Amino acid sequence: MSILHTTKFNDYHIKATIGISNQLINKYKSDKVIILSNEYTDEEILFSLCYELAHYIYDSNPSNEYSHTYGINDIELRAIRFADALLMPITSFKEAYTELSHNINDPVLLIHALSNTFNAPQVAVQRRSKQMINTKL
Repeated sequence: MSILHTTKFNDYHIKATIGISNQLINKYKSDKVIILSNEYTDEEILFSLCYELAHYIYDSNPSNEYSHTYGINDIELRAIRFADALLMPITSFKEAYTELSHNINDPVLLIHALSNTFNAPQVAVQRRSKQMINTKL
């Protein structure tokens, strides 16, 4: 990706968007751009970046223009899983989970501690916890 940009979107629910087009060159000095909302926490912005990178890797075609803004379908679920895995590799996550759970008995506090450890949104940590339980290492 050639450029990252932050902005305040008109729609608060939009956290990020990606675009690949020659039409972007004049405005962004690049034909590839990820635009991240600056109205969210650092954890959510980092997750959004990883999420849009998944779309760049899996969904864009170098010979075609491409744009993406959030919506729910199988492609979105793949991007979410990619972002979770990039932010919280399963082996590292399991090690941190095991270590932290020795000292933290409250599940809410454990999720918060893991969120801080990986700089990931708590909802992503909850998803990764469920994946870890279903993954034998």
